[in-house]
Amino acid sequence: MSLNALRECLADAWAGLCAAPARAVLSFAALAAGLAAATLLLAVSAGLERQARTLTATFGADAFALLPAEPDGAVAPPPWTRGAVETLRLWFGDRAWVSGARAVRADGRLFLAADEHWAAAHGWRILRGRPLDAADVRAAAPVLLTHGAASVPENPGAPVVVGGVGLRWIGATDAPADTPPCIPWSAESLDDAPEPPGRTVDRIWFRARPGHSPEALRRILEPRLAVAGIAGGRWVTPESLLGGIRRWQRTIAWSAGGGALLGLLLGATSLAGLLLSGVRERIPEIGLRRAIGASAADVAALFVAEAFILTTGATAVGIAAAGLLLRLAGDALPLPWSFTPGLAALPVLLSLLLAAAASALPAAAAARLPPAEALRNE
Repeated sequence: MSLNALRECLADAWAGLCAAPARAVLSFAALAAGLAAATLLLAVSAGLERQARTLTATFGADAFALLPAEPDGAVAPPPWTRGAVETLRLWFGDRAWVSGARAVRADGRLFLAADEHWAAAHGWRILRGRPLDAADVRAAAPVLLTHGAASVPENPGAPVVVGGVGLRWIGATDAPADTPPCIPWSAESLDDAPEPPGRTVDRIWFRARPGHSPEALRRILEPRLAVAGIAGGRWVTPESLLGGIRRWQRTIAWSAGGGALLGLLLGATSLAGLLLSGVRERIPEIGLRRAIGASAADVAALFVAEAFILTTGATAVGIAAAGLLLRLAGDALPLPWSFTPGLAALPVLLSLLLAAAASALPAAAAARLPPAEALRNE
């Protein structure tokens, strides 16, 4: 088809849509709403999936943690002793890194009082300086390990004052920047609160060494916890952390996906009806076109073009509306989202498939119409 013929076909298709403006607007609006909902679904799903990958990478696919059980009442369960952590470390030997820590506060700021294995148990790399070591723990050294490369002193050993307590900065890891900084768990003077007692921990972290399965290690450990004096704990694994994200993904898929499906079905059905009625109402025009030399393919292309014009416009409006909504209200949304140019490819492809499906029957009916019969209906 030449460029001029294509222009004429598009112009005729536009004129055909304008001949039934109410039905065209209904189909356009339904398709635009459905494609906007589909775009929002894809954007939120992509954001949740990105969050899941980040969470898994931050937590560690080969890690698991033991935290106190969620209390039903106002009394929290007692934390565990440092000796229990040492017992667990002896049990696992070279099969896993084991570390314990407890939360402390100074001047309203959260810190983690941890042992020298805390960074290794998380798999953190040291960006600058060094991690906590056994000497720091034995001496209850007033040292501080921070996270993230930003806002750290130039040199290890630089003084830092926290809550009126003088500390020395020793290093920074590649942990997320919002991770609380660490002090040795033997440095008791930083804690503002009298409880929990200094020789306790409220979290125990495990990371399987290469060649060992974290699930297998956890199954081995569970029946032996009482021997180590650990009771009332709950396991935190990558799967448990991702459970909430997966539930949100299913909820969004059912809600936004259902809305998108309803809008697209309504739009596609309205478009197919619009085109079929157009075939019936334009029988004389079709006969005249065939009489002056138009082929069956040319007649069919006219109705296919109508479908593609309408769905292309609806796609542009739907994607633009979804992108504008995300950018205007994105910070207020309770869920993460990711809207990229590549994301628009799926709604565009979906609209093209809908246009082809909605126009297939009307185009075939128009192409099969005999010219002589069409002229008799004129």
